[in-house]
Amino acid sequence: MAIEELIASPVPEIALLVGGSLAIIIGILGNSKKTRLDEVAIVLAFFVGIFMIALAILEIAYGDVPISTVIVLGILGFTLFSRGFKKIKWAFIISILIAGGIGLLLNHLATTFSLEFLSLTVILIIAFVIFIVLFLILKAIETTVRLAGAVVSFRPIMFVGGLLAVLEAVLLFMGTSISGLLG
Repeated sequence: MAIEELIASPVPEIALLVGGSLAIIIGILGNSKKTRLDEVAIVLAFFVGIFMIALAILEIAYGDVPISTVIVLGILGFTLFSRGFKKIKWAFIISILIAGGIGLLLNHLATTFSLEFLSLTVILIIAFVIFIVLFLILKAIETTVRLAGAVVSFRPIMFVGGLLAVLEAVLLFMGTSISGLLG
């Protein structure tokens, strides 16, 4: 599929309808103990949010949709994405994977080239230092994203954002947009 097909109508409209509907569902349901629908909606919202953010970026680069469409796609996409993002400890997972990968690579290099100074202890110390540095950097990023996500994923804000997304999709199907109506 070419980029032109991905950003052409009706893809932005459908993304806005799906994302807006999910935001409305999450805004209404909240964290219900009686049903698991809220958990399913959060998982779906995570992936729909990623798609909406990517679509907003592609629309900025290659598309010709109104600015209100790009703004609603980007903000609602971030809102949906951040709702699921805060459930996972990304900084730890990424740090441990990268540090472990570098440790394995150093071990492979040490055995392949007979590097005596790269003992197992030295490799473990290097991997640990890399882990700590990456973890601190990524934890700061993770905390910032979680804070911003907590603000925009507040249920009433999600509900209003979902309504705006559905309104924008309907207006796009009618040949106009929110920014077109505003002048």
